Amino acid sequence: MNTRKKAWLIIGGSAVFLGLLLAAKLLLTPKPICDPDVHAKTVIVLDHSESVPAQTIETIVDRAWQFVETNTREGELVSVYTLSQLSKSNLKPTFSACKAPEEGNRSIEDVKRLKRDFEENFKKPLVRELGSKIEDSDESPIAQALIDLSLDDKHFRSTDVTHLLVFSDFIENTPKFSMYKCNSSEKNIQLFRDSRIGSVERPSFDNADIHMNLIPRHNITRPVLECRDKFWNWFFGDTKNTNKKSGLIRDNLPG
Repeated sequence: MNTRKKAWLIIGGSAVFLGLLLAAKLLLTPKPICDPDVHAKTVIVLDHSESVPAQTIETIVDRAWQFVETNTREGELVSVYTLSQLSKSNLKPTFSACKAPEEGNRSIEDVKRLKRDFEENFKKPLVRELGSKIEDSDESPIAQALIDLSLDDKHFRSTDVTHLLVFSDFIENTPKFSMYKCNSSEKNIQLFRDSRIGSVERPSFDNADIHMNLIPRHNITRPVLECRDKFWNWFFGDTKNTNKKSGLIRDNLPG
């Protein structure tokens, strides 16, 4: 074999070897916790405007965690917002993390460590935040908060689907607008729109999977309940659901 052939064999062998190394790295390197290929997001909103019974909080925790465990993909961003009077001017997530993998590839990963990290760094802090004490507040800016969230590119908007779980009595109550004063559904909606002049009056939800979980209240009148129901039908009326996972689901909580 002449020198030229030997040189080409060496070059060819080196190229194959480097190709195999690159392929092995791609196949064996675990994905990052926040997977760049996962574009869906999960957002959980807890209305802390009024206290609720213990069984209601327990159901909130169970329902929210079951959803994350079943429907949220590994690598998907999960954010929790707790609403109070401060949410009008300082709306920030009280928890935000990507769903960590609970199991891994035994050949390249420490499976026990993965499971421990999943429990300690994702599940426990998330469940703890979901079960945090709900205390009374002078205001309940639930609609305003949802409008602000709908414009959030980092935590809410998605090119895939955004799962939005809201746990609230859905009674908007601020100095500018209060459902407790409602006598007419049509006037109620117009009053809200008037209170939003100069800003977004009604959010637009693209590919949003919305779950309304209603916290029961026993100190409100039937007209207020009717105003509430019609208001939220209007509020969530601007949707563009091109994703089959999108939709609006309403459910009640015990209490």
